Amino acid sequence: MKKILGIQVLISSVLFLAASGTLHADWIMGPPVPGSVEGNGTSFQITDSDYKNFSLTSSAAVDLYMLSTSGVIEILLDSRNEPLPVEIIISGLESHENYYLYEDGYENGQIITTDGAGGYARTVDTSEPHRIVIKQNPSTYFLSDRTWVDGAGITHNPGWSDGNGLDITYIDGVQNGIATWDETTRTATLVQDVG
Repeated sequence: MKKILGIQVLISSVLFLAASGTLHADWIMGPPVPGSVEGNGTSFQITDSDYKNFSLTSSAAVDLYMLSTSGVIEILLDSRNEPLPVEIIISGLESHENYYLYEDGYENGQIITTDGAGGYARTVDTSEPHRIVIKQNPSTYFLSDRTWVDGAGITHNPGWSDGNGLDITYIDGVQNGIATWDETTRTATLVQDVG
């Protein structure tokens, strides 16, 4: 009797959770949160963001998760169908505004400018999943032990640099920066809060 009652409670709980939307086999990133949308299709829109409401359309069906919160727009994009180049159009941003776009990592940053209607279009190769991050302000600091060039063609020297390639290494009070960099020992030490 106890075994049957336990099984009934378990089945009832699973059915309740499934009916209430707590279980969802297609969730990409977990339960929906305000300022997010996900699914498979060609047209997506965020209408409940505390940061920025915007929409995205694509020239072919894609699997997509979008989040707009705390000064950041994040788009995870993949193709369930045959991989092909897909044009995406993001609309609802500020018109004629510069944004910082990072694709598949913060080292691949570039400055983009929206059109007069607040839109931006680009082609994305869907043979692999992509993560696109859009910010109004660059807020990434880089630490590298070598000189490198980012996706926007900006050269970053060894040590600390910001998204514009500006050297922000603190050197014995001579230069203002966020941290020291000892090239010999390859050690970085923060000298101020970067929050």
